Amino acid sequence: HKAAALRQSHNQNFLLSILEVMGPAALVIVWWATPVCRVPEAILWPVGPLLTFPNHELGFIGIIPWVFMCQRSSELILGAVKSLIALGNTLTAPPKSVALKDAVKKIQ
Repeated sequence: HKAAALRQSHNQNFLLSILEVMGPAALVIVWWATPVCRVPEAILWPVGPLLTFPNHELGFIGIIPWVFMCQRSSELILGAVKSLIALGNTLTAPPKSVALKDAVKKIQ
């Protein structure tokens, strides 16, 4: 049973890895020549020229910087959510010392 579960987990991880690469690659292919959005140039200063990659006017954001920003921000959001969940779990569980004292009292 463990071997089958491990194989299934490995297959799922492999599929997710492929999607993680192919999804952004497909977006770059489709949107290469088209700017994703327009933002006032003053907001983008001093990184405006980097965000216009591959060949757009200042104020327009290209697909490659857009995909990069989306990936990074989703990782940050996911990390924050995981931290909040972990914090919530530690707040609801009684401290080990309290649980140990309760167990000792029950035995006595």
